[in-house]
Amino acid sequence: MEALPVAALWGVSVVAQKYSLSSVKPATAFIIITLLHTLFLLGYLAYNWKSFHEDVGNVSNRLSVVLLAGVFASFIGNIMYYRILQANSAPIVSSVISTVPVFVALFAFALLGTQLTAKQILGVSIVIIGINLLR
Repeated sequence: MEALPVAALWGVSVVAQKYSLSSVKPATAFIIITLLHTLFLLGYLAYNWKSFHEDVGNVSNRLSVVLLAGVFASFIGNIMYYRILQANSAPIVSSVISTVPVFVALFAFALLGTQLTAKQILGVSIVIIGINLLR
């Protein structure tokens, strides 16, 4: 599966973040990692400037508000994540955080009217049961 290397990279990231939290506060780790993300993002932007510049006009006002809400939610989520990771086991925190698809399915159903299939409902149920087994 194509996404497996991404999952592996994110797994390395969680372990590295947990390791760093043994000597720094969550806010410090969050700020440093965000600054590094920003530096890499600026390099990526410079490399892809032409494509970005051609496409940026396609961002509508409505989409801008949605993206801002997503960034805001992500910002708060990341602050909370580092605090939770410092206080808990990395495998358990990572497993619980990995329930994002469950919330996506539920929010898409409630807010966007996306229909959930019986298999998706079963999958969501199994994930919820599995997370409860971690406690």
